[in-house]
Amino acid sequence: MTPGTLVLLHSPLTTASAWGALPAALGAYDVVVPEIADDDRPPYAGRYVARAALEITAAGARPPLVLVA
Repeated sequence: MTPGTLVLLHSPLTTASAWGALPAALGAYDVVVPEIADDDRPPYAGRYVARAALEITAAGARPPLVLVA
């Protein structure tokens, strides 16, 4: 049993690949790395948060969630 899910959120100025090998190195945890690419028009922050929430839900992330940005 894992202690929850780590959600690695990339900067709005980069992509999920910015995390490099870190997701694989966190093998003891469930890790979700959302790819948010549709936040390129207003409202930027609202689009980022909405897409991240959809990606996290689609990944089936289990609580507790730890958001790492």
